[in-house]
Amino acid sequence: MEESWQAVDNSAEFAGDAETRDDDGTIDRVRDPPEELLPVLAAIKEKCLVERIDIHSVFAEAGASPFGVLATTKFVSSLCVNLPRFLIDAEVFDAIIDAYGVGYRNPVGIWESIAWLDFCEDVRNATDTTEGQVATRLARVRSAHITFKSLASRPEDLGDLTY
Repeated sequence: MEESWQAVDNSAEFAGDAETRDDDGTIDRVRDPPEELLPVLAAIKEKCLVERIDIHSVFAEAGASPFGVLATTKFVSSLCVNLPRFLIDAEVFDAIIDAYGVGYRNPVGIWESIAWLDFCEDVRNATDTTEGQVATRLARVRSAHITFKSLASRPEDLGDLTY
């Protein structure tokens, strides 16, 4: 009796001919982040520069595996604790979890783990492509609410987006 099963993880969304190896030789666990997430990654990168936060160490200190995975709850908690002046919207967290989730997907639809090394690499390589460098400006104010709406705003509207 032969059983057939397919693992459920985010890497299954790679196309057969997709480039899965980076320039540095490491293998990505997940696909490239969606376009809507790029301003978020740029804002996190800039906030880490401004606050002098080593994003890699944040997850390592949270107990991340050297193989590149971290429990989803620890990942979200680590970002919240170490970026206290960034109020990251639940919709943004859902998009991050969907883009970087790996492993088992529970019945509620939440990934068991996050590919934290891929996340750190994408944050490191992120560039702010928003109109008027909105992601960078939000990261440089003392505190900001990070939503897809705020990242898509015009630079002159930023005064209304910080708290």
